[in-house]
Amino acid sequence: MADWFTTEEIAAVNKDDSSMTEDQLVEFTRAGFAGIFAAYPDYATLFGALKDKSVEEGLKSDAMTAHCCKFNQVYKRLCANLDDQAKAKAVIMELAPTHRAKGLKAEHFQNGLKAMTETMMKSLEGCPVDELKKCA
Repeated sequence: MADWFTTEEIAAVNKDDSSMTEDQLVEFTRAGFAGIFAAYPDYATLFGALKDKSVEEGLKSDAMTAHCCKFNQVYKRLCANLDDQAKAKAVIMELAPTHRAKGLKAEHFQNGLKAMTETMMKSLEGCPVDELKKCA
C-alpha cells in the first residue's frame, strides 16, 4: 500500500461508517476495545471505566459507552479528513496530551490500534480488508 489511503479506500471507509447507526457504531467500537483488552490485558488498567470491575462489566458500563462515543466522534473526524493526510494526523495528535497525562505511551497507541483494527476488520463486510489490514 502507498503511504496513505486511495480514493477508493476512503470512499469505502466513509460508506461503511455512514451505514451504521450510532448504537451500532458504539457496539462496533466496544468490540474493538474488547479486542485490545484480549490482546493486552494490562491495558484495561489504563481505563477508569474498568477500575474495580471485570473487563466484561467495564465494557458494558456507562463510562465505557461514553468513551466509545468520544472515540467515534474522533473516528468520524478522522474519516472526514482521510483525503488530507496532514489534517488526519492532526486529529490523532489532538489525543496525545490527554492520553499522555493518563500514562499512555506511543506503544500503547500502536499496539491498541493494531488489536482494535484486527478485531474490527473481522466484523466488516465489503471493505478493502486486505488493504486496511496493512495499516494495522
